[in-house]
Amino acid sequence: MSINITTEQLESARDIERERLSNRLSHVINRAYVRRWALDYARTNRSHPFTRVSEDFLNHIEAQTKCAIRYRIDSAPSTGTTLK
Repeated sequence: MSINITTEQLESARDIERERLSNRLSHVINRAYVRRWALDYARTNRSHPFTRVSEDFLNHIEAQTKCAIRYRIDSAPSTGTTLK
């Protein structure tokens, strides 16, 4: 399944998340794991040696993850008790 998110939708989600995160710090991703995974992936798939992951990169992944979760929930049928 492919989810197409426009730049405008992503920016809107980022703005919403920035506001929410300024009020409370809760994340749906494990930022340390995402950082490690991204650097490991870059090390094996890119010739340039990346050594750091920016806060903006993590915020972008966080926003994309939340958009994907919202999309799946909004697309779920209104039957049963389990999100599939």
